[in-house]
Amino acid sequence: MNIKQAVILTGGRGERLKTYTTKLNKGMVHINGKPFLHYLVNQFKANGINKILFLTGYLSETIEEYFENGSNFGIEISYNFQAIEINHGKRIELASDQLDDLFLLHKCDIFWPFQMAEHIRTYNQFNRPVLMTVYRNKNRDGIYGPQSNIEVNNGIVKSYVGLCDKEIYSGQDIGYLICQKKALQRNFPDGNFSLHDGGLLAILAEKGELSALVTDVKATTITDEKWLKKSTKFLSNYPEFLT
Repeated sequence: MNIKQAVILTGGRGERLKTYTTKLNKGMVHINGKPFLHYLVNQFKANGINKILFLTGYLSETIEEYFENGSNFGIEISYNFQAIEINHGKRIELASDQLDDLFLLHKCDIFWPFQMAEHIRTYNQFNRPVLMTVYRNKNRDGIYGPQSNIEVNNGIVKSYVGLCDKEIYSGQDIGYLICQKKALQRNFPDGNFSLHDGGLLAILAEKGELSALVTDVKATTITDEKWLKKSTKFLSNYPEFLT
């Protein structure tokens, strides 16, 4: 297995960060002097990724002006722009021609100490076409708060729902997924569909095609101003990704 492409969903408005996102895409909000996406690009490069595809929408020019074709980062960067109204699941479908057969999918506003080798081992162990990273929310302190949305049994995701308090849901999806393109394509629903909230990932879970790397290691996010402050401290532990 050789994963060389990361696909980053960057189309949203960043409504909960309006102080910063009136003129910037959410991923371009600065942390310790660099855009949040700067950390992700360098993290993926450090894990052997040599191509990044940004699925853009809102203020896409702020991403393209900064990263251009990726040559300044020693990586190949390309873009697929869609209207802001297009949901993230549909964005993946519309970019199908630009996707590798196997790729890493990321949701743009989360950082976690990702290690490609660990993900590949887990992907091979469970032998499902899609692997998601799940934070075991046992202390109810995940990036989405005390509620959870993932039911996992022996490494297989049994269901993916909206955040809730039911005991069978004990984890949170933290946004790093290994995806087989063919598996996604055969499960794309009709219309302007979501990745979660009853969308593509829920379909994969229902069909037994979604496995999980379950972790107790915390992630951080820039989903709102409270978490933005936490991320400033969190990412100070990763100066290697600032360069």
